Amino acid sequence: MAGKNRAFKLLTAVLLATAALTGQANDRKYVYACEVMTRSGVAGLVWVQADTMDDASTAALKVEALTLGGDSSPAMSVVQCIQEPDGRFSDSQLQRFYENQPR
Repeated sequence: MAGKNRAFKLLTAVLLATAALTGQANDRKYVYACEVMTRSGVAGLVWVQADTMDDASTAALKVEALTLGGDSSPAMSVVQCIQEPDGRFSDSQLQRFYENQPR
């Protein structure tokens, strides 16, 4: 339970940081989830609001990612972005991690 609570708090912080970096929520058309490689060398997820996939990839590099290990680390490169709610990641492990995140 403590791990889920920590992950929820981290996800909330990531979403708040994303909103601050990308402007007000109503300014962007879509929500994207992006798989990134982090400074710590672990894959992670970020959520961004953007008008296009290219904008989402650019914005994803400006926020802290939630890593597969449950920690946070700065995003260093974008692997793939998907548009919510219907997109799917090509990496099955990342897809399962994404599906288990609270929304």
